[in-house]
Amino acid sequence: MSEKKFDFDFRWKDAAGELVADKTAITPDSPLWENVPEKFRPLVTEGGLTASVGSVTASAKVEDGNGKKSEKTAITSYVRLEAETPQAALFLMDNRMKATDDGAGVLTRFNYGFDLTARGEVRNPLLQKLEGPEKAIERAIKGLMGIPGMTEAKARKIIADNPPTE
Repeated sequence: MSEKKFDFDFRWKDAAGELVADKTAITPDSPLWENVPEKFRPLVTEGGLTASVGSVTASAKVEDGNGKKSEKTAITSYVRLEAETPQAALFLMDNRMKATDDGAGVLTRFNYGFDLTARGEVRNPLLQKLEGPEKAIERAIKGLMGIPGMTEAKARKIIADNPPTE
């Protein structure tokens, strides 16, 4: 089975130019270590967090200059962090959650949710690259409209004052 082809491929490559596989461990002696945010490095070194390569894909229907729509796809790599201890989970969340000693099940659920957020932060700029800023603005407005009491006019003003950035 051949690998899927992407219109835009931003995945990391090793020194030989080969793609770095998902789930590849990132350790202090790895050339990918520079991608691990500085504030997380001590916990990765101590074993409270594990760092590995993850990838995020995005696709969007994009209109060409002739008005014809086609689907474009993109993929990029990111640092996937997983908490191995409740203390590491608290650190990842900047202490915005209550401490718990309930065991591995809590960490599994936490890591899943934390990774969804991380993937979203990587995926949204990828979609913006595919679709362009106009679609990103419309998607942001639509997202704000889901907030109870939000009007389209208010949503447009919020976006106008805080436009999506790359």
